[in-house]
Amino acid sequence: MYGCHFCGRYSDDFSLYPDTPIPPCRNQGCSTCKRLQTLNAQIRKLQDSVAVLLEEQRQLRSQYNHASHPSIVNSLPHELSTQIFSFYVQMREPGWGDLVSGSQSPGGSIIDSPLLLGAVCRTWRQFVWSSPSLWTSLRLYLDRPISPAGSISRSAQLPLSVQLEVLPPENDFGEDDDSEQVVEDVLLPLIQFLNVSSHRWSSLDLTLPSFVVASYSRYRRVFIRLPSAFSCLSRYNGSPLNITQVAPKELTITSGVALKDLRFKLENLNRFSANDVQPSDVFEVTRRAPELISCRFLMKTSWGLPQNYIHSPPFVHSQIKSLAIFLRTEDTARWFFNGITLPSLTQLETDLPMGSPSTTSFLYFLQRSKCILETLSLSMDRTADSKNIVEILRNCPSLHHLSLNLRLAYDITSQRFPCLDGFYSALSGHLSPSEVPIEPILPGIKTFKLIGGQTFCAKLISGLFAPSAECEDVPLRALEAVEVRIDYHAPVDGPPPPLIDPTTLSSILNFRQRGVAFDLKVAGDDLIQLSINKGSEGNQGE
Repeated sequence: MYGCHFCGRYSDDFSLYPDTPIPPCRNQGCSTCKRLQTLNAQIRKLQDSVAVLLEEQRQLRSQYNHASHPSIVNSLPHELSTQIFSFYVQMREPGWGDLVSGSQSPGGSIIDSPLLLGAVCRTWRQFVWSSPSLWTSLRLYLDRPISPAGSISRSAQLPLSVQLEVLPPENDFGEDDDSEQVVEDVLLPLIQFLNVSSHRWSSLDLTLPSFVVASYSRYRRVFIRLPSAFSCLSRYNGSPLNITQVAPKELTITSGVALKDLRFKLENLNRFSANDVQPSDVFEVTRRAPELISCRFLMKTSWGLPQNYIHSPPFVHSQIKSLAIFLRTEDTARWFFNGITLPSLTQLETDLPMGSPSTTSFLYFLQRSKCILETLSLSMDRTADSKNIVEILRNCPSLHHLSLNLRLAYDITSQRFPCLDGFYSALSGHLSPSEVPIEPILPGIKTFKLIGGQTFCAKLISGLFAPSAECEDVPLRALEAVEVRIDYHAPVDGPPPPLIDPTTLSSILNFRQRGVAFDLKVAGDDLIQLSINKGSEGNQGE
């Protein structure tokens, strides 16, 4: 603003004398001010004319560009263009490794792909902005200006998938005034805004500090990642958390948190996964989720068993088909397998401790459930006994896929697995002469996987491909794939890795020609190829 020294009139165009006192207004501008006002009006008129010409120029350039290079959205049907853009949006979605405090990680870009598509040109922007299916996945961060209203409105009434990322302060666990202020001013208003569209949520993925998990409406899937300390979980505003309205179908919790503090409704739950879970929560989930089909529990060793952990009678869940439970200790194994019956179970993964009491509980569980188990993955420790392993496998005649992880069962002094000696013999035990026929183990096995050890045992191949009792030329088991991982690390100037003997190698190559896939690795190298190369070197030496 400037003031005329002669007449005292004001102008917003520029400042002639910014420090000069303005005399009282004399009611009428001087000739200089009037002329300046006229010039300013003419300049504005010319600027408006130039703006119109520039807009016409831009439109002509756009038409010329489209004529020379036709846009995909003009040359293809709308449905096909939308599908192509949707594939791009799905490929650009970052994983959780990319959602770190809203910053760009080496693994990918956090740029929202619909916005990136809309930045190409006006035609693409109009197309993207009017395609609701491209706006059904939102990624929101609290360290950038948040305006989800536009994105949510562009998705029309389609199901929404929301990812919300909130990381706790680096210097505390969410208990100071600043953290609560962030929750009050930023997080809770955002969540309240999202709740307006909660009727069409398809999924909600949360990465939240443990000092705040706010109230939500019902949605299909919940992914909760709690990076802060567990002790801060229920101390926001001095009151317990309350999300009693949540009734997800899929629930994943990546950090140790008690379900009683979250207070989820589990009536609709069919998939559940939790790390560092408390023992009491295992049966809390199974009892309260009658529709549960697949579940994964990673027990926390520092949390003990409930005082009254003897279940009589065992709880029966008729819907669970897939179970992965890592029990860590013998007591938890006995506690779990004595307390539940799963008649529909088809897939089981566990680190069952092979002590006698826990093995007995597991056998009773199999016999009591009478389930048709098709996939079994066992991790064994040094207490594993071949008799127990064989007994377990005899109670699983329907197995198609078996995986044995023996990393903890290796005997360094003898460089072998004592627990497998009886297992190798039992594979061909049906061929032993006996007055009473011996039922073979694993008659329907299709894939076999063995992890661990320092040596390759030829008895494994001869046992797996043992012939049937009726015909010596036909293998009992119709195996499709055999995988062995040997953890051999040769010392400096030490002996080479153990190789396959010529007779066993010939059998492997013969079965490979029949269509059986072999993946035998020693310290990451192909054991079959190493053995072939060693044989070729021996023949050349002769």
